[in-house]
Amino acid sequence: FWLLGGVLFLTVLAVGGMLSNFPLIMGEEGLTRQQIAPIAGAMGISVIIGRVTVGVLADRFWAPAIAAIVFSIMALGVLTLALSSSVSPSTALLIAIAIGFAAGAELDLLVYLTGRYFGTKFFSEVFGVVFVFFSIGGGIAGPFYGAVSQSSGSYTNLLFGTVGILVVSIALFILLGAYPKEESEHD
Repeated sequence: FWLLGGVLFLTVLAVGGMLSNFPLIMGEEGLTRQQIAPIAGAMGISVIIGRVTVGVLADRFWAPAIAAIVFSIMALGVLTLALSSSVSPSTALLIAIAIGFAAGAELDLLVYLTGRYFGTKFFSEVFGVVFVFFSIGGGIAGPFYGAVSQSSGSYTNLLFGTVGILVVSIALFILLGAYPKEESEHD
């Protein structure tokens, strides 16, 4: 329970922080508003694609491994931003798609993993409490990222911190382990 809550808090903190500050980060990377607007639109479309794709994959494969792959791709994109002095619009587009795809995966993973690890008998109670972790992370992400970037004068350190948060999240997803055996209806 605590592991699932923790990983969801960290993941939504990283993804939410990147989503809410994306235009400012891209501006710091040298892109103009005219360049950022269509990239942000593509990010929105990738959220939808991420939601559907991860939902389909989670029905067929071990969801923590899917999460590890999705958030590793996002971490690579954020690391690219952290290491660059400026990015091209095409690189920014790929990074935006990776962030959007991860954002689409988050809520699907929250629901799916809660059901797989805790079953249906107490699903609503467990989901409601786990959703609190998710909501707190999402609620503080934007202001936290904004405050840290303002105090440091740049997003660079925050981007490296985001990669660190994502690496911890990936490890926690893997530590969730195998799904519990399902109980039969007659147990």
